[in-house]
Amino acid sequence: MPATTPTEQSEPTGPQAVEEPVARRDWTADVALVLVAVMWGVNIPVMKHGVELIDKLAFNSIRLTFSAIVLGVLTLIERKPSKPDAQWVRIIGVVFVSGFIYQLCFVLGVGETRAGNTALILSTTPMWTALLAWLAGLERLPAVAWAGLVVTFVGTLLVAVDPTQLDFGSRYFAGNMTILLASFLWALGAVLSKPLLEQISPTHMAFLAATITLPFHYLIAGSKTLDGFRIMSGDLTALVCVAYSGLFSTGLAYAFWNYGVRKVGPSQASIYQNLVPMIALTAGWFVLGESITLIQIPGGILILGGLLIMRRGRANRPSVKWGAKQ
Repeated sequence: MPATTPTEQSEPTGPQAVEEPVARRDWTADVALVLVAVMWGVNIPVMKHGVELIDKLAFNSIRLTFSAIVLGVLTLIERKPSKPDAQWVRIIGVVFVSGFIYQLCFVLGVGETRAGNTALILSTTPMWTALLAWLAGLERLPAVAWAGLVVTFVGTLLVAVDPTQLDFGSRYFAGNMTILLASFLWALGAVLSKPLLEQISPTHMAFLAATITLPFHYLIAGSKTLDGFRIMSGDLTALVCVAYSGLFSTGLAYAFWNYGVRKVGPSQASIYQNLVPMIALTAGWFVLGESITLIQIPGGILILGGLLIMRRGRANRPSVKWGAKQ
């Protein structure tokens, strides 16, 4: 074996920064993540009306049934072989974090605190994600990217938080802490899924999350699920609400979300979640006739501005690849 010359380098393991020329921007991830934000934003007024007709735990279990169906169909159409190797323990762990524990905390927390509290706490998710990704060594965000996070955070507060409804008193402490846990769990799931999505397709990952956790959601809902199915059989509005939430919000959107995480990383993908309050506000005004305040308009502008700042930071940073040669 020839001796190693001074110009040769051993092949490092783990994430390595690789300088690559940017020939052109790939906007597919941006489009996918914007569509996710639209589907999630529209889902808020849809789900708000749906849980008035069906018990919230039953609504959750039934909509995830629709999700499993649409994701199963997409996985069959994709026919893209996945190679998870010996990662099944990690895959199941991620699935339960994002597909079960997060879902349960979110549903329970929303019912125990005010809407303003929920919006404020959930708007911290991109920062949790960026921090966890940085601690895990998955992403090295430049200063401009962190600036984009701060700008979108401020914009989200203006869009989502009504000062007259903001209350962190002891009455809402349990709900606030549950939503905070849900926010952290979503960020944790996004970060943990990043290396796995190099081996398994985003659609397949979303399908596993829906199918593996579905029996547990049915178990928690119990007989209320059957009551929900009976209500849907005689109420077209309830059927449409559940079907939309399942087919799009936790179905197609989850596949698009995983695709975005794989393409741009968890913290970059998470920033698009700050579009959700603005879209939800617009959908609420159009569908439910809810009012829009003047302070929320500059909030929406800040959200879009922060996204553009993050986009610029992503385009100019070195890419991070697992096991790449330096």
